[in-house]
Amino acid sequence: MLNEVIPGIEKLARELQPEGFSILKAGQEGTLELTKLQIAQILANGFFCNFKDEINLPHINFDTYDLLCASSVFFIIATLLIIFKAIQYVQK
Repeated sequence: MLNEVIPGIEKLARELQPEGFSILKAGQEGTLELTKLQIAQILANGFFCNFKDEINLPHINFDTYDLLCASSVFFIIATLLIIFKAIQYVQK
């Protein structure tokens, strides 16, 4: 499973076009519309911790979650892998 899912996550991460969507600033009102593909691409980049601090997206990289304690790491990673496997299935 990992031989299929991890390369698929990498492909999604590489396809993200940051200029394709805007980011609302803290306190700014507005509407943000994202496609399912854009959401998957953002999740993929968060999975690989690709977002830099200077873009002001707190807690989007998965390494920043306080939930990542020893007892929950397995369940979080397993859930993410299931989500990404489902995304790949839909894209085929």
